[in-house]
Amino acid sequence: MTVHSGTEREDNKTHGLLARHSRLPKEGGKQVSNRVLIAEPDVDLLDVFARYLSQMGFDVATAATGGDCLRQVGAFRPNVLLLEPVGWGTDLLARIAEEWHTHRVVLLSIRDELDPRAFRQLVKPVQLSELRDVIRDAAGLQSEVKRAP
Repeated sequence: MTVHSGTEREDNKTHGLLARHSRLPKEGGKQVSNRVLIAEPDVDLLDVFARYLSQMGFDVATAATGGDCLRQVGAFRPNVLLLEPVGWGTDLLARIAEEWHTHRVVLLSIRDELDPRAFRQLVKPVQLSELRDVIRDAAGLQSEVKRAP
């Protein structure tokens, strides 16, 4: 399982699973990036999503704060950002959209109001199968990376 985190608090929450491991699946002969950054202030939900996507074969980084998210976007270079916009998210989304154009943003929200800068939106509560499908779509994967149990 691959989980990269931005803070020591998250390291403890995700049991220190920080080994760098990137598997880039091939689609139609070209390599597809499978790096996903999850920015979610609820560390329990962050842990569930990170573990699930890691089990599917995604290279996952996590951030529990806006500052951690900005650092991880710059250092980890994800092609998909799963972002909870409550509190710091909307301003953060504006900054990310302005500075980084190479990845797609999937918003997590309790409201069904899609921001035009987002690729897709997931409304909480999120079914893991829906999360899988949206992240795969955002990553440009046509076939499954790996089905998580």
